[in-house]
Amino acid sequence: MSSFQKDTKSRTDYIKSAADFIESATDYTSSSSKDASSVSKDIGFKQKDIKSTADFI
Repeated sequence: MSSFQKDTKSRTDYIKSAADFIESATDYTSSSSKDASSVSKDIGFKQKDIKSTADFI
């Protein structure tokens, strides 16, 4: 293998690993947004609880 071919191969590996990184970052972002929506649902339930407690009083 010439040094040019080795260089090209290492660049390809680098691009591949960068793509994997972006993919995992995307997965992380989507799971974070799921967490955020479940947190907002949780807040919604708490507000309902507070409202029903106030109605009860």
